[in-house]
Amino acid sequence: MNLSVVMAVRNGEPFLKDAIESVLAQSVSDFELLIVDDASTDETPGTLSRYARQDSRIRVLRNERNLGPYPSANRALMQARGDFVARHDADDLSPRDRFAIQLDAVRSGDAVSLVTGAVEAFGGEEIPIYSIAPPPRWQPRMEWELLFGNIVGAGSHVMFPRVFRGMPTLFPARYPYAEDYGLWCTLSRAGRVSCPPEIVYRYRQHAASITVRKKHEQAECLSKIRQAHQARYLPRDSSPDAAADVSRFWLEDGSRPLGADAGRVYSTLEELRSRFLAYVEGRYGAEERAALDAELDEAFGERLGYWLYRSVRLRDAPACRAMLAAAAARGQSMNVSAKACGQLVSALRRKLGRRPRVRPR
Repeated sequence: MNLSVVMAVRNGEPFLKDAIESVLAQSVSDFELLIVDDASTDETPGTLSRYARQDSRIRVLRNERNLGPYPSANRALMQARGDFVARHDADDLSPRDRFAIQLDAVRSGDAVSLVTGAVEAFGGEEIPIYSIAPPPRWQPRMEWELLFGNIVGAGSHVMFPRVFRGMPTLFPARYPYAEDYGLWCTLSRAGRVSCPPEIVYRYRQHAASITVRKKHEQAECLSKIRQAHQARYLPRDSSPDAAADVSRFWLEDGSRPLGADAGRVYSTLEELRSRFLAYVEGRYGAEERAALDAELDEAFGERLGYWLYRSVRLRDAPACRAMLAAAAARGQSMNVSAKACGQLVSALRRKLGRRPRVRPR
């Protein structure tokens, strides 16, 4: 058997049937579907029993108590028999050729540790269908972006080897949420990540999802995982708050001022860049390092321009001085100032465009 499909569900009755049907309708039929019922209290157990009787590819495991999504997924992973594993959530859908596309990618070389793909989000009538931006297909840049958040995306659109280079693939399960992010960080450092351009997953947005119900808890878990991942490249201890500040800077989250910490945040980001580039050279070679360095040089200038603009808008004088000093040190004062002025002009135009028109008397 080549493929095991792993699904964990708790009280998933509203969308469970559609999710299972999308797996059973795949153009690739040689797989097992392992579903862990995480102590559901709704109609989920009955639905799973009916499907298991109808299709011999389905195996149902039931937790006697609620363990959470990642321990449940790990229980299935430890009983999986396929060479490769496709994850699936109990409220999402997979297009008919998903498994075929991802199997081709994961078999393309012994070094492939993770396969992603394009994702389409959908919901009710009030939520229009839209595409979620895929991660960069060039791995050095993708690994850089992973330092600041889950650029690969939510954890059930992927496929990976069940055992990679002698080690079983399991979620760390240290935290109740966001552990998919932790696994992607580990797998990207261990092997090659393949990102097919085709849509391989349809992510359902709804009010009962973990992303909605546990948004704050999920963000806290992600912050701790992000801090641990950044610490691989920074020699000194850093807090989750410090890692969050660096990430906020890089992701251009200008919802609040940087203040007196702006210089420290930028200095930490530069140190992170330097050490990450050394890692890239050691793993991928000098040419890849030089190419990434050039990309990041341009991206750093963009961030400085953005934060100079936001600091002016927020009347954040310490951050303004820090951004101008950083731009001067990089020899980009004119360029950064021009970028900030351009954003200020654009913001002013948007503001004027939103003003209500006054009818002439």
